[in-house]
Amino acid sequence: MARALWEGTIQQDQIFTEIYLKISSLLQEGLFTGWSDPEGIAYDTVDNIRKAAMQHNLHAFSGAKNLLQLQEMSALLLDENGSIRPFGEFSRDVLEIHKTYNIRYLRTEYNGAIATGQMASAWLSAQESKEDFPNWRYVTVGDDRVRDSHAALDGLVLSLDDPLTDVIWPPNGHGCRCNPELTDDDTSDGAEALALVDQAEVQPYFRRNVGKEKEVFPLSHPYFSQANMRNDLEAVRDYGMRRISQIMADPSKLPVRTGEAEKFQTITDATGIMVRSAGELDADIIQFADEVFSNESERVYIRYYQDAAWRARGNNNLRIESTGPASEADRRGILLHRKIS
Repeated sequence: MARALWEGTIQQDQIFTEIYLKISSLLQEGLFTGWSDPEGIAYDTVDNIRKAAMQHNLHAFSGAKNLLQLQEMSALLLDENGSIRPFGEFSRDVLEIHKTYNIRYLRTEYNGAIATGQMASAWLSAQESKEDFPNWRYVTVGDDRVRDSHAALDGLVLSLDDPLTDVIWPPNGHGCRCNPELTDDDTSDGAEALALVDQAEVQPYFRRNVGKEKEVFPLSHPYFSQANMRNDLEAVRDYGMRRISQIMADPSKLPVRTGEAEKFQTITDATGIMVRSAGELDADIIQFADEVFSNESERVYIRYYQDAAWRARGNNNLRIESTGPASEADRRGILLHRKIS
């Protein structure tokens, strides 16, 4: 990334796609590792739909993170006379930026993604057994590393419907190891519970219930507020990807397009999310997509065949709604997957 910026092959307002995808894939691995899928999960279950939304958020977060790094690196590109600094000198200085974002920060972010996956899936599971276990108990690990503020909550019992649940449902801080334990025991005294929650002093960033949200990292995170990332990201302009015409320049290296027979089935797509397809071509595009883009209203899968580039467009309920030849206008949004560079 430093070499590309120094040579001018990438600008500070462009996402360096190779590193962006590595970071987002690592964070997604953390989220999916922490997530405990229930038996019988299907494309239209809340777990699958919520994971897809959080996947989108993780990639947007990684894009903002990447842009911030480039902006900080760009500020070190010129010397006091406005001349480009020697690459060796420049690369030594930007190495500290790399260590900050991609080692120190990334370690915390990865652990946060795991914790979010664990606690979001725990919340969704709690809703399934709510009739038998309407309440939950706050449980710490119980060792000498537990924060005093979290230890004060240990044993507190709240209703799943109590507004305080949305304040202290774990995680309640970076590295929080607390857990919710479902129970049908009586809830704690209301005044006592409120006093304990106030005593815990949960930071505003963590005063939320990740099981009710579609975000691993909320939009209040500094990456989002400082990166100035465009809302209408495009494959060529913002990710530095080749145009469709360039990818299709040598079609002999591409696969032959499959048939278009109608066949309703659930497919695990190229990003690990379950999607409902309506035909053989849909299924092939989804499962073996060369590119996947996501935005607030849809997911677009693109695969390059010998005759043309084809796309399958699905809604946020993860059902494919249309299939047809792809154009540059289809290659917009948050890039979730890229197989062809």
